[in-house]
Amino acid sequence: MEKNDAFLSNLLTIYKKLKLSDANEAETRKKLIDVVIENVLGWTTDDISYEERVSEDGKTTYADYIIRTADVSILIEAKRLGSTFYTVPEKKKVKLSTFSEDDLTGKAIKQAREYCRKKSIPFAAVTNGSQWIIFPAVRTDSVSFSDSTALVFDSIERILGEESGHFRGLLSRDGVIEGNLALELIGRKTDQFDERRLNKFFKGISIKKENPIYPLIEGAVVSAFSDSIVDNDNSILEKCYVKNADRKKFDNRIEMHLQKREPLFNSQRLCCIKALKIEFP
Repeated sequence: MEKNDAFLSNLLTIYKKLKLSDANEAETRKKLIDVVIENVLGWTTDDISYEERVSEDGKTTYADYIIRTADVSILIEAKRLGSTFYTVPEKKKVKLSTFSEDDLTGKAIKQAREYCRKKSIPFAAVTNGSQWIIFPAVRTDSVSFSDSTALVFDSIERILGEESGHFRGLLSRDGVIEGNLALELIGRKTDQFDERRLNKFFKGISIKKENPIYPLIEGAVVSAFSDSIVDNDNSILEKCYVKNADRKKFDNRIEMHLQKREPLFNSQRLCCIKALKIEFP
């Protein structure tokens, strides 16, 4: 614990010195952002791609950091420490439409978003080392980019202090692998497609009506399609099948349902084919 406290204290000291010296982007990255990504969040050099090329309209640009796991990728765009982002201290979650495209924050977010589109990366963060803004850059559901939620961490003091657990839980290697980032920024897949549930249907383009039948059968539908239906009650499985003597026959001797299958070849046609066979001497 003492070693960890000493590390955090030293990192804050480095931050204050960089801030006083008005550090440039390269110095900010090397002495502050790299340390946060690798030592605070636990990412390894095998996970991180530094200065990866991004081709854009014939011009070659570079993404500062791209972090990849087996399932998800994150792009981090860095700015110099003297670049103060627009923040909302009382709100940790804000819509991306809150940020203006004309100020420094909006331009950084737009740049990161364009890089993510080129590289098909779903999540992005922009940071000056102290302030971090994390957001979904590429979405595959029905939510627009401007309506998406961004998470704002407005100072490194809070990131290393009272907000340390939240920050690490979202962006740490373990947190991302566990899906915490995706869960907080996008939500569960069942939440994303809530309007596709069976209790709603659409008629035409704009008219949406409640399905009066589904609420009556919802419990049965959920039970019938549940993975644990067998564990609950074996007899429930019998209700999933139509018991009709004309369609199915149950053989008590072998305890199986039997039904007549059509032959692979029509026997009459097969006889005709044999009759037309020509033998050569």
